[in-house]
Amino acid sequence: MDSHEDNLSSEGFKIWVNPEVAFTMIYEDTKGRFMFSIEVGDDPKKIYLNRLPSEGDRMVDLKNLSTRTRVDLAIERLKTHFENQGLSVELD
Repeated sequence: MDSHEDNLSSEGFKIWVNPEVAFTMIYEDTKGRFMFSIEVGDDPKKIYLNRLPSEGDRMVDLKNLSTRTRVDLAIERLKTHFENQGLSVELD
């Protein structure tokens, strides 16, 4: 079993670097996984986080309210994840 496929955190989600696609993060909650792309610029302490994730091989439908709510929460959790590492996050 992949080490990332064990139980979710006590808060019900996990975040990790995607080992298969460069500059992407995986966010997993009880309803599935999103893949967010990130960029780095000249400032090594800043991350640019794309607001529109993919789910598998397709982009998510942000018109769906429940999906939009999950994406918004994922973005907030990803921002916190990076900020806890001393990085600033700009939404792209």
